[in-house]
Amino acid sequence: MNDRFSELLADYLEGDLGPSGLAELEALLAARPDLAERAADLYETHRALGLLHQSQDSDLFLRTTLERLRADREGFVDSVRRRLEGARPPRRPWAGYALVAAATLVFSVLLQMLLSTRPETMPSFPRPVATLVRFERARWEPRRALSEGERLDPGSLRLAEGKAVLLLDGGALLAIEGPADLELESRGSARLRFGNVAVRAERDAAGFALRTPAGEAVDLGTEFVVKVALSGETEIHVRQGEVSWSPRSGQPPSHILKTGQAMSFRSTDGGNGRSIAFMAHSLDDYLRQRSHEIPPARPTAWEDFEYEAGESSPEQLSGGTGWKGPWRLRRGAEITSEPDRTGRMRILAESLHGSWMPLPPHGGALALPPGPNFYIRQLSEPVDLSRDAVYYLSFLVRRDPDVPPGSTDLPHFRLTLRSSADYWGPSVTAGYPQSRRPTIQFQGRGSFVAQSDLEPGTTSLWVMKIVAGRSKADEIFLKVFRSGEALPEFEPSPWSVETGPLPGEGMLDLIVVTGTGPATHVFDGLRVGRTWDAVIRRD
Repeated sequence: MNDRFSELLADYLEGDLGPSGLAELEALLAARPDLAERAADLYETHRALGLLHQSQDSDLFLRTTLERLRADREGFVDSVRRRLEGARPPRRPWAGYALVAAATLVFSVLLQMLLSTRPETMPSFPRPVATLVRFERARWEPRRALSEGERLDPGSLRLAEGKAVLLLDGGALLAIEGPADLELESRGSARLRFGNVAVRAERDAAGFALRTPAGEAVDLGTEFVVKVALSGETEIHVRQGEVSWSPRSGQPPSHILKTGQAMSFRSTDGGNGRSIAFMAHSLDDYLRQRSHEIPPARPTAWEDFEYEAGESSPEQLSGGTGWKGPWRLRRGAEITSEPDRTGRMRILAESLHGSWMPLPPHGGALALPPGPNFYIRQLSEPVDLSRDAVYYLSFLVRRDPDVPPGSTDLPHFRLTLRSSADYWGPSVTAGYPQSRRPTIQFQGRGSFVAQSDLEPGTTSLWVMKIVAGRSKADEIFLKVFRSGEALPEFEPSPWSVETGPLPGEGMLDLIVVTGTGPATHVFDGLRVGRTWDAVIRRD
């Protein structure tokens, strides 16, 4: 039950814990005073972990964390006290003291840890700089198995044959045709030793630098093609916009190439180069050449709630594919102090739909009415955080209406991946809290929050990506598309929420759909798959 305590405290720190959850937290602290130390650990993670992933500067992290903790101390302790005083009178008065003591202990523990830790001992994670968003008949040297959606660290990437598309974290899109030898340097730069690369770097991706043996091409908001021969001779073909060329990195440009221009450069020509005939396909042409022999990706599990409208027992709802059984309610150790609102599931006659749906909806959606609703279904193919793999998950959700005037309860929708072998252990959650700002929670600890909120009463499409690692850290991404927003052909950069590298393990085979509070949530179109296309295709 300690992990249930972790989840409750995380919700409390996010401001999403309603009266029943607060009562449960209070009862746990009253029964287990030793949980005060656990509260300290969780607050440390909640406050410090997010800052750690937002900055690679250890000194800045240290200064910022200390300043925020000193500013937060009184506010956090007072908040705990006010929340407890505003709740029903506790049957055990020492429960309130325990929680306030935990709040106080947090600061002394964390401040002591930070002040006694030198910057160079702060934890450090590998920093991937790009994503392999698509490939076709690719053979890599040395031989390696790469997955679509896999995150790529800085270093050499040699494509012996086939095609591949990379999305750098800075936003530049690179289409590579083998044979090619490309070295990823950073989120905004790469080095092409030989081969052909088509580059699209628009808007925020402008400034992308591609270095070659003959010099450096810097994008000025454009699309261009670079061809490097084994001799090092480099051709630049500008399809749209402008590209600056310098014979050496860091030097002023010797040429500015514009739309329709093409030039060839050698390392010995001092950057002078010579004009050549423009001959280059667009990146879109390259993408359209994908082989028709390769079938489109399909989800490994899906559920569209195409059932008869009305209320049904969960055991009667077993549609879709990729599941070990029908929907069910919580049981045994899964049950908390929040009882299920009802033992039934309410199916609506009309499905959710939006601009992302190419075909008319078939009908059917799951309604989670006001009150506590918890529904569980087991996947046939689990999400394994202990292996090198990439998983995608998408769904549609709508909150309607928002919080009623005068309500003291807090609406919250969650889709959580959990383990049937250890329900309160490892978990990954996509949350739609009272703030309406989408969140990711990992292992029931610190939350990662989107910068913008959603309008109540509108349908949104949520896509979560989980990059699992056996020998390296995990990463989780969340993108929320509003109605009218176009779906990109490839996964986005940036996402709405990104966790950065995190340590984790576990076999997550349960989908837990939760709706609590005074609002109605409508849920539909669940997809689980191994590629972006598999969960984005709504036809």
